[in-house]
Amino acid sequence: MKLRLYNRFIILFLLGLSHRAVLSQSLSISNASIKLNQNTSNAYNYLSASNLNNNNFNFLDNIGIWVLTIKNADTFMCIQNGPGYNDFSIGPISFNQKDSHFLKINKITQQQIKSHKNNLTNISAEIKNWPASTNNQVFASFIDFNSNTMYEPQLGELPNIRGEETMVSIHNDLQNHKNNFNAVNIESINYFYVFPSSGDLLFENTIGFRFVLKNKSDKNYDSIKIGINFHAFFDTSLQNYIATDVLNNAMIGYPKNNIEGNYLSVILLNKTLKNTHYYTQKTNDQNGLPINKYDYLNYMNGKWKGGNKMVLGNLGIDGTKTIDYAFPNKTAGDSNFWKEDTEQNIPGDRNGLMIFEQNYWPKENFIVIDGAIVLHHNLDSLEATYPKHDVIANAYRFNQFKTNKTTLSVQDKIEIYPNPFSSFTSINSSSIITQYELYDMNGTLIKNEIIEPSLHFALNLANYSNGIYLLKIKHKLFKILKT
Repeated sequence: MKLRLYNRFIILFLLGLSHRAVLSQSLSISNASIKLNQNTSNAYNYLSASNLNNNNFNFLDNIGIWVLTIKNADTFMCIQNGPGYNDFSIGPISFNQKDSHFLKINKITQQQIKSHKNNLTNISAEIKNWPASTNNQVFASFIDFNSNTMYEPQLGELPNIRGEETMVSIHNDLQNHKNNFNAVNIESINYFYVFPSSGDLLFENTIGFRFVLKNKSDKNYDSIKIGINFHAFFDTSLQNYIATDVLNNAMIGYPKNNIEGNYLSVILLNKTLKNTHYYTQKTNDQNGLPINKYDYLNYMNGKWKGGNKMVLGNLGIDGTKTIDYAFPNKTAGDSNFWKEDTEQNIPGDRNGLMIFEQNYWPKENFIVIDGAIVLHHNLDSLEATYPKHDVIANAYRFNQFKTNKTTLSVQDKIEIYPNPFSSFTSINSSSIITQYELYDMNGTLIKNEIIEPSLHFALNLANYSNGIYLLKIKHKLFKILKT
């Protein structure tokens, strides 16, 4: 493993506990330059990062999901890792009591998966306890050879992971719900993964994440807003700024006196930002800590605690022109460039909120959120992070955030029926599908979708013109005809 002394940092991801007993637990995964620790000994989920060579250099200590849904006139909301409280507890909503590993963080490596594939007589605890399925429900992704939704490693079935080392944990918002809005009733499968032997400095300073949210309610939600909330924290002086890279769906935290050129980016890789927001750690300010459910609701809707919209200029509080993005490099519809240090804002302790929307969320369906956390070092400006965001986004688009490499040796059987079809067709596979691409006959990519890992999915082309299309699944091309 290569050692990069100038840019190593440690990440701690502490998982919230419910009323169900969970023993204190700590696990880690390591890149060439970073280390990610998860620990269940604290009551809140948070993610904390610091430089191993300089204990005074921290850059992140919180990340979580905020979910707001509407059904008819009713509002449902859940907050993970919110300031002051957390609606999520670890584990599925229901599970077999014998499956205690569903209440823990689980770690797996590609090397362990490869070893299991070559030796089924001595199954490791990591392979055996992968939280893949319970009560006939699938959770953490795995290769289901016999398509029965049961994880059976003794038959050679394998965890299906991204990166070279992955940690996964399962959460729900029902058993520990605290805010006064109704619970959304979701299960969240949270993956974090790294690339230790990539040989690419950018990847050695990148943590991938995937949040898979399943609607476990009895409702088909009409509209959904999901926010990724993070707390940039570079040093104890709390003299920090925040910014938005609209074009690359990223937010950036950075210190005011940035002598070492350190920047933290959180990037959404498969979602488009609807708006971004920020708040400080102060309690009484309009842009301060959310205290009650209405504060959280306002922040999710691009407003300050008092209900006013964010506006262009200074801290975004006083002005006349409303804006959707906090300190953006480019705003929707014009070329305004609003930058904290240019405005000479007083720096402070900033939290970022990255929000995207979805119009419909059927019960028992998934929302998959892919993203990356990147530490930049020795950059001469905020603008220097933008091309790096673009590199990460393109690596994701070209499938360099690889799934389990062992799946490439599996002889896949893929069936498409009906074909021809008028609106919908079904795809069935002998192994897990996570992504597909759709091309026209000229070879132009017209659809590229990441889906919840599954053996089956429905392809909806109701809004597309009739004709022949090429469907790419697992490096194979299939000709389909819409009539």
